Amino acid sequence: MLLWWLLPDYLAPHEPGLMLAALGLAHLMDLAYPAHSGPMLKLHPTHTAFVMARRLAQRLPRSRLWGALVWLAVMAVHTAAAAAALYTAWLAGKLVWLLVASYLVKVAIPLRMLLETAYKAYGAFTRGDETLARNLAQSLVRRNVWVLSAGHVRSAVIESVAENLVDAYVSPLLYYMLLGPLGAFAQRVVNSLDAALGYRVPQFREVGWLSARADDAVNYLPARLAALIIAAVSGRPASALNCVRRFAAFTPSPNAGYPISAVAGALNVVLEKPGSYKIGCGEGLPSPAHVKTCVELSLVAALTWLAAVMAVFVLPYLEPFR
Repeated sequence: MLLWWLLPDYLAPHEPGLMLAALGLAHLMDLAYPAHSGPMLKLHPTHTAFVMARRLAQRLPRSRLWGALVWLAVMAVHTAAAAAALYTAWLAGKLVWLLVASYLVKVAIPLRMLLETAYKAYGAFTRGDETLARNLAQSLVRRNVWVLSAGHVRSAVIESVAENLVDAYVSPLLYYMLLGPLGAFAQRVVNSLDAALGYRVPQFREVGWLSARADDAVNYLPARLAALIIAAVSGRPASALNCVRRFAAFTPSPNAGYPISAVAGALNVVLEKPGSYKIGCGEGLPSPAHVKTCVELSLVAALTWLAAVMAVFVLPYLEPFR
């Protein structure tokens, strides 16, 4: 039995069809408007979580205790607001609940924006538009792409797609399946806190400790699951899994190495972040064509995982499972 069966109806209705409908509508919302701007961006939960965390983190001495309090405050405010919205919507009716729940899941799975950005970078690479390609790559990664070779910029794009396939798709859908819309939403807030405070720079090394560790814990299983899905749909499962076995531990993050190494093995390329890690035993750094193949592979992997999650909500309607 999945955990969402134990939750109140307003958090996760004991109606698999309604859960399935919310999941489907969330994807339609992501297709319809992948990027937020203006007031919608200001109110976007990942934006508000990021801003709140940064502002609180800079107010007191940067200690692990204060960092833990910041993490708890941001999580409490955002999850309480989402739970209250779900409760109010449930009282108003199932259709209203469906709209609110779908929006909460939608903001947790920005798949179209991720894949579109990478595909636009592929187009810029093939046209020789180096400036646009690097601008698009910079929107996906923290490293300074302007000092990298073209091959390393393409590597950065592929690495980001692989890693974000976990953070922005496999993981939120797993928590949706386990804990309903609030689970998917909470995972995204955890990931936003890691983005705000969890990366390793002196300014946030202490205050961001819990944010980084929480994100590692929440995405531990999804990262390994994503690697298996990527390998299964890649057409080169043995190569992908061998690369995972050899290189998954090479990244500073305990999770990022799994999807990155699976993609490196699937594409038969080397993915490298200079000065940090080098993953893969392929023929060299990726070409523009490899960026396109990565986008296509990630889309197939995402659809495969979506089908598996949807099956969980369909099974109760099948006669053998009644």
